[in-house]
Amino acid sequence: MLLALITLMSGFLFACRISDVVVERKWIARGHMTKIGTAYFLALIASAAAFAHSSPLLLWACAFAPFACLSLAFALVRARRSRAFRSRFREALTLILLRMKAGKSFRLALAEAIEDTDPRWRPMFVEIRELVVFSQQTEARAMPEFHRALVTELRAADTTPHAAIRRLENFRDRIRIEDDFRHRSGQVLRQIRAQSALLAGLYIAVFAFVARQFGWQEHVRLLFASACLFLTGLAWIWLGGRRIKWKT
Repeated sequence: MLLALITLMSGFLFACRISDVVVERKWIARGHMTKIGTAYFLALIASAAAFAHSSPLLLWACAFAPFACLSLAFALVRARRSRAFRSRFREALTLILLRMKAGKSFRLALAEAIEDTDPRWRPMFVEIRELVVFSQQTEARAMPEFHRALVTELRAADTTPHAAIRRLENFRDRIRIEDDFRHRSGQVLRQIRAQSALLAGLYIAVFAFVARQFGWQEHVRLLFASACLFLTGLAWIWLGGRRIKWKT
């Protein structure tokens, strides 16, 4: 019982660290996370009593895995929303430019564009506006790179009204070019990964044939070296390729 409780608590500590990251990034409000954590802690106590004689590794995974999966799910949703926000912002930026060319100020055009925005995205636009308008009282906390660039450009447009339209048009064109390049590069990357999956299947078939036909023990070093090289290349295609940043 004591070992099970210690194992579960060690997993719970890791889960608490993940929950802190979730709260810091505002994926879940701190008050809601406190309620979730309390209920989860009581569930772990009950699990310690019910599964006291189970494997320690299984108990640790039961304590750690749920919060890890939750944080991963939030990260994926956040990344998808961030990509969708870029396209929504381009539409809003076009409306802002049209209103400014009609003679309205930047702040008024921004406020009207936010009112016309889909309610699902309005809180994000409101947060951006507060960082722009109240730049002296509000510090830009940890945000995605695109949001930081967005706040910087909007602040510059707010402080330099004579060049605001030109700056915003240049920024919109840059976003459009980057999005088009990412779309094209994403298509190429998906094709490469599909080809690598096909090659992986062929490699496994050839590997099994060679091991069966010529013997595993006699050629274990060659087979091991071949597998290591192939897995290294496969890992680079699936994991390392996404870290390359192309300049546009």
